Amino acid sequence: LSPVCLGSLRRAASINAEYMGMEKVTAKGDEEFDKLVTTIWKDEEETEHAELKTARETPAAERTVEQQEMVDDQSRRVEQTVDKNQYNVPYLKYQWDQYQTVLTILRNNGKLNWLYHKAVSNCVDYCVKLRRTREYVKISNTVRKHLKYTDDNQQQDNAVNIKDTNVRQSYLETWFKMLEAGTTLRLWQESFQVIQEIQRFMMGGLEGLSKGLRSIYLLSPYAISSGHPRTICSTDMPC
Repeated sequence: LSPVCLGSLRRAASINAEYMGMEKVTAKGDEEFDKLVTTIWKDEEETEHAELKTARETPAAERTVEQQEMVDDQSRRVEQTVDKNQYNVPYLKYQWDQYQTVLTILRNNGKLNWLYHKAVSNCVDYCVKLRRTREYVKISNTVRKHLKYTDDNQQQDNAVNIKDTNVRQSYLETWFKMLEAGTTLRLWQESFQVIQEIQRFMMGGLEGLSKGLRSIYLLSPYAISSGHPRTICSTDMPC
């Protein structure tokens, strides 16, 4: 094989290793978190009184108001315990740190831009599943910082071309996911900043973006404020 081919194979192997490594970290982190939740629920059920056990085992549609209140209180107790004890699981911190390392390595790399957005998506899923509001703010700031770095270093070899339609679509998909996560976590100020990023990307127009992404944007409340009328795409009248 020529040196060029060998170099391509090494890069492909490195990319595959990065991707598989990140997926393994995600799977292990999910396993550790689920194990924690299972343990906490087991402890809760072992100490619950008879009335609560009866209420929990009664189908939701058949519970009395008092039974439902007991079940809701139990669920809140478990959630609070999980929120507190998850910080004692070392692997969850390791998982977050690994995501940050991958993002730093992959920033402004046009050939690995898809993997960068996959890593961001994993970070967002992590924040929602573990209800980590502080980490959500961090990942939002990180993506903005990396985007500014990309804007300022367009001359770099293999730089991400912000004007490319596929790149714009990737960023918009990422921002939309972050917006959904921000509202789920009730982080309204951060969500508003994400909306501003979405509007900034949409200033380049809707041409070339997938029909699904255009529909999501045009049917969103903030489409009007950015100057785009709400329009429903159809096969008879494409956007």
